[in-house]
Amino acid sequence: MRTTRVISAIGVCLVLLGTALGAVPMQADTSVRAYSSSSSSKDNFTITKYAVDMELGRDSEKRSTLKTKLTITANFPPEQNHGLAPEFVTQYKGHHTSFALGSVQDENGNDYEYSWSGNTLRIGNKDTYVSGSKTYVITYTQRDVTWNYGDTQKNEFYWDVIGTSWRVPISNASITLKLSPELAAISRTTPQCYTGKQGSRTTCTVTSPSVDTITASVGYLPPYAGMTLAVGFPQGTFAEYKKTPGEVFQERLEAFLPLIFFVSMLVLGLVSSLVYWLYQRAIGRSKELGTIVPEYLPPPSTSVTTAAEIVRPFRMVKGSAMAAQMIDWAVRHYIRLIEVKPKTFFSRAQYKLEVVKDVSSLHPEEQEILGDIFGHLPAVGERINLKTLRNNTSYAFRLSDNAKKLDNLIDHTYKLRDTSRKGTRGFRILASVLGALVLVLGAATMFVPFLSGLQFLFFPGIFVAILIGKLGFAKPLSDKGLALR
Repeated sequence: MRTTRVISAIGVCLVLLGTALGAVPMQADTSVRAYSSSSSSKDNFTITKYAVDMELGRDSEKRSTLKTKLTITANFPPEQNHGLAPEFVTQYKGHHTSFALGSVQDENGNDYEYSWSGNTLRIGNKDTYVSGSKTYVITYTQRDVTWNYGDTQKNEFYWDVIGTSWRVPISNASITLKLSPELAAISRTTPQCYTGKQGSRTTCTVTSPSVDTITASVGYLPPYAGMTLAVGFPQGTFAEYKKTPGEVFQERLEAFLPLIFFVSMLVLGLVSSLVYWLYQRAIGRSKELGTIVPEYLPPPSTSVTTAAEIVRPFRMVKGSAMAAQMIDWAVRHYIRLIEVKPKTFFSRAQYKLEVVKDVSSLHPEEQEILGDIFGHLPAVGERINLKTLRNNTSYAFRLSDNAKKLDNLIDHTYKLRDTSRKGTRGFRILASVLGALVLVLGAATMFVPFLSGLQFLFFPGIFVAILIGKLGFAKPLSDKGLALR
């Protein structure tokens, strides 16, 4: 295959499917993709015929048009393959070729079962094997398939008719190009045909049995070999491709993508900071806080555990709340911490916890924690080595519901948070609107080609919508909770 022109809009490479229609793609040397089974043992079949019949013309706007019929006959071994999976490259020189599938049939005109997966046409049924000689006839149309090459001063039809990604040999390959009457009447260059693997300069025989017909054939194509056909027309034979407004917009969009990415990341950072500030004001009621005076005693009628949970969302807790709670119990003479092994360079100190005062007067959440430590509500005099709690699955299981129970106490028993969430309704509305807009943008980037470059905005947008949504469903501090903060 010659390398002077390496672009083809629809060089089709087909490889037989293996145990399922889904298969792993391999990038060909041109813009062709080949689909094959996951196992090389599925490639021991033969393509006995590969015939490509094309009709080149032009429409009322002088834009080139192409009708193609592929006829592929393969000889399959039993219980190995399910069908063919051609992947069509629907762009040429950066523009779409208006690819439209016509039919998928056998040699007798009977329709085959098929489905699309992106640009891959999956022919066959994943639950049914094919065997013996099978013929596939595929028809489709395209437009804007020629290009004005400055080096030759010609409008060229340069087509990788059979791509170079076949992993099986082709016993007989042929190409027929029929020109429309108006093109047949125009002078043109001598047709050229190239065959072989990517980069090959081997030519193949080209004949013109009539003024409007060009044919080429090869008796045998080894694996990874293809055929290319080229013919030139005078400049002006075909109208140059005119970019659609969408394609012009896409080009301009791509030019500004780095700037858009930078600005979007900057906006994401600013929005995250704004959400945190709003969280402090709406949930933590920071605007209503007066001067915070350091206190060295626990808040009256509130446990250290509850106080820590109230201020934790506002980054006002450092260290372990559990350790602080134990020290508080020791200060209040409910427990005694006894060092049983001092700290060394290789190990941490070990302690025993001894209950020295009736714990029934503690807050419910404090009793819950002690009950989890001992496995039951301990009596005065009971001891436990805290080392036994390390990697203790039973202890971890007992702790698993503490957060839920503490939330219930804070919201309904102590009433430290406003469960009505009236003050955050606006954030819920904003999150819903933003989420809907992001989903619409995401859908647009998938189905509108010239917006595909904006797909990277989808996940940051969802992230911001979730942040605001979390803010909308958070529970603000009540007056009692604010006083505790």
